[in-house]
Parts: sequence; C-alpha cells; structure tokens
Amino acid sequence: MQVEQWKRSIGVGLSCLFMTACTLLLDTSKKQCETDEECWARGLEGAVCVRELCQPAAAESGKATSESEPATKPAESSDASSMQPAASTRDQSQSAAEPSMAAARVPTMPTLPALMPSAGAPALPTGAAGAAGSCPASGCPECAIDADCEQRGMKGAHCIDAVCWAQQAQCSTDRECVSMGPEYEGGRCLNSSCRPNPRWRCEATQATLSTEQKELTILVRDSLSLNALSMVHIVACAKLDLSCANPVADGTTDRDGHLEITVPANFAGYLQQTERREYAPAMYFLPNVFPEDGVLEPFPLLSAGAIIDALATSLGASTDPDRGHLMLIAEDCMGTALAGATFMSPQADQKTVQFYVRDLLPSTSAKSTAEIGNGGYLNFPSGTAVINVDRVEGMLHLTTVTVVVRPGFISIAYMRPQLRATEAP
Repeated sequence: MQVEQWKRSIGVGLSCLFMTACTLLLDTSKKQCETDEECWARGLEGAVCVRELCQPAAAESGKATSESEPATKPAESSDASSMQPAASTRDQSQSAAEPSMAAARVPTMPTLPALMPSAGAPALPTGAAGAAGSCPASGCPECAIDADCEQRGMKGAHCIDAVCWAQQAQCSTDRECVSMGPEYEGGRCLNSSCRPNPRWRCEATQATLSTEQKELTILVRDSLSLNALSMVHIVACAKLDLSCANPVADGTTDRDGHLEITVPANFAGYLQQTERREYAPAMYFLPNVFPEDGVLEPFPLLSAGAIIDALATSLGASTDPDRGHLMLIAEDCMGTALAGATFMSPQADQKTVQFYVRDLLPSTSAKSTAEIGNGGYLNFPSGTAVINVDRVEGMLHLTTVTVVVRPGFISIAYMRPQLRATEAP
C-alpha cells in the first residue's frame, strides 16, 4: 500500500515539473518512454528516460529525494521493513546516476524541421473527436488524430504520440517564400506557410470512385484554319491498348464540331481518329484528372502531311513511315498557353527532329515555345515517349508525361504543371 502511495506522489511531482514544457498530464501507470529521444520528441529538452518516465536531467539528482521521495517510510509489517530499505537505496542510486550519464551523452534536444510542440493549448471539450471523447478533461491526452488539434485551434497541426505539434512558421511576408524555389515566385505567405504560384503547381481535384462515369465534351477542329469539324467519328482507348484494338467508348462530332463521349471517371487513355482520310491519323491523350465540368481542350486535326511536309521542306529531309510524330501544347494551371517552355525526351534519337511552332509554322531553330505554347517532334521512335516539360525562366520543372507513339500517327498532348496535394488555406 505504501509503495503505491510513493509511486503516485512521484507521478504528481513529475506532472508539476513538466507543466511548463507541455500540456499533457503525465500518468505513471502508462509507459512514457523507452529512450531519451522519446522525451525530447515531447518537447522536454534535456530530459532523460528513467524507469519509463521522462524526468529532467539537471534537477533529477537534487530533487528526486527531497521533493518526490519521502525521507522515511515507516514499515507496515516486519516483512516490509526488511525488504523496503534495500530497494529504496538501490532506486535512489540508480535515479541519481542515470540522468547525469544521459545528460553527458546528449546535451541538447534535436529540433524537428517542420513541427513544434504545442504550448498552453486549451483542453478538448467533452465529446470532441479522437482521444477526448470518453475521458475526463483533466486526464485526457491532447489528441488522437490531427482533427483533434484543429479543434484546439491549432490549424495545420499534427498529432504525434498524443501531443499536438504546431507547424513551424515558414514566412511572415510573400517575399520570404521566393528563396524556397522558382515555383514560389509570385506565390503567397498564408498562415505562416509558403504557397507556390498557382500557375506552376496545380491543385489536385478530389478522387472519384472507379464505378462512376464522366461525360466529356471536346471540340474537334482543323489545326490551321481552326474551323470546327462535323461528322468525325472518335473512339476512346485505354492507354495500355497500344493499337486501340478494344475501344471502351465512341462518338461522332455534331455540326458544331463538339464530341460528347462517356468514359469511366478514373479513365486513363486517349481518343483516336482514323476515318477522315484527309487528316492524319491522330491520338489525343486525355489528362490525368478531368475538369469538373468535363470540357476538355480542343482536339486539333492536321491535314495529312501538313506539318510533316513543312518540316521536310525546311530541312530537306524525308519522313520515316516506321516512326510517329508528336504535337505538344504547354499550359499553366489556368489553361493558358505557356510561352518559354521546353520539351525534352530521352527516347529522341539522331533521326528525331524537334521543333517549336512560330507563326503557325514549325521551326527547328527556336529553343522554346512561343505564346501559343506549341512544339513537338518529327520522326519519333514508336513506343512509349516520356516528355519532360520545363520553364526556361528559373529552369523550373513543370511536369513529366508519357504518350504512345505509333508509325504514321500524330500523338497530341496538352501538358500542365504537375499536380500537388490540395492544402487548406
């Protein structure tokens, strides 16, 4: 009985010692640590782990006996009096020695790069989510999930080992974010966190279930005259169906050139046109994430040989019937054509001719996209092409896309900056 009272008195004393370092009330009936590092992670700088409890290193040797342990413990029985002094002496010597050794090993607490321990956070109300829903307020842990920290008013905080850790402030002004990288030029400082320029880091939309369907609308038009093309039959093909042997859907453009076609909401693939012989066979690669309204960028069809003949004329070269061609359009996250973008593919070889479009004509001397954002490749090896898109200014990597190349086909892809996880403002 007396031993239990002694343990409880230590628990109360430790709770008082640590109240300035964290808001979590310590419970000696539960293991708090196995190593000193676990104490540091609680925000207890210089603390050491003694008998599974976090204790201050500097004060332990002087306070363990005078404040936490009674000076004398009267025996309740002859058995207790014969056993208790030996155990007490051993515990006292261990308590005094261990903290000083641990403090000598690691004098300072390592810092966490993105998180800081909470200080003075209010207690969770009864019935709150996570850990606080079924225990008295005085004995509750700070949290069980991140949402518990949000309810404490700690926006963006994370719950780690039942303690709320606030995000470390990254900035106080927009200008301070520029040093984080070129994608932060034109970005903002919101709630002490740096947000990239929304042109260069697109927000991801909510994932959809595989059983849902998505109706897409695409304008099909002539790439040079920009006239809408009616009565064009289009099929939708899975990306791994390299020859489109098993189309998943099909449709025909109306008199205004609009195609309406329904595909799975998480569909990855392309649209194919082969029936209008006055236009080159084409594959239009769908974006990874469909816009909410389902309206996609136009599907441009090239007159048979138009872009190829222009290149051949300017270069005095001929086309290879065993190879394909690529038309690439760079855009920002707003869907605006992007000038100053470059394309690079490791699959391009010595027979491949790269170009960027200038005044509606391909140019091999241009080094990046113009205002219309167009470029591409002639005589590209058939198979899978990996395209890296970069912004010349600041050499910012925007995205990497993959498309299929087939002999005699033109592969068309609109390319926007890489998606990132949506962050709460």
